[in-house]
Amino acid sequence: MEDAVLLKKLRHDPDAGMELLTEQYAGLVFGVVRGKLRTPPFSGEDIEDCVADVFLEFYDGLARFDPAKGSIRAWLCIIARNRAVDRVRRRYAGPDMVSLEDSPLPAEKGSPEGEVIRREERDRMLEELRRLDPADREILFRKYTLAQPSREIAERMGLTVSNVDTRAHRAIEKLRKRMEGTDNG
Repeated sequence: MEDAVLLKKLRHDPDAGMELLTEQYAGLVFGVVRGKLRTPPFSGEDIEDCVADVFLEFYDGLARFDPAKGSIRAWLCIIARNRAVDRVRRRYAGPDMVSLEDSPLPAEKGSPEGEVIRREERDRMLEELRRLDPADREILFRKYTLAQPSREIAERMGLTVSNVDTRAHRAIEKLRKRMEGTDNG
């Protein structure tokens, strides 16, 4: 179905329009989301929730959609990628991650003392990251900044998926111990 016809349907009969939209693009959106959330700890339910969020965001932003700037297909792909990456970032920003921004520091956030302490902690973390093996540093960057799946990192770096996951885990543990002052290496 052409974008113009689908947009007209979405504006005049939103329920029917959304049904047509999901019929036409559910597979595509699912594929984009699954590509980012295909490895544990993400489940099929996480993927389905993310797909639903993509269609909801599309509908909520329908007034801002400009067909002259791109197709519905392209817009859905961008939304799907962004929502999936957001989920990856949120998942990995949990208690197992060392945060540069929200570290539990004694000084109140926003105070001059707190800002100095936070800056020192950030600088210390960056220094500890520099001390890591370059390959481990690259794995962490790809995994947690670029949100690349382990399989993609493994392919690009000539490693096994298991090796990528093990190296990432060990590098994080090493950083954690160094930041806590329990590792001298």
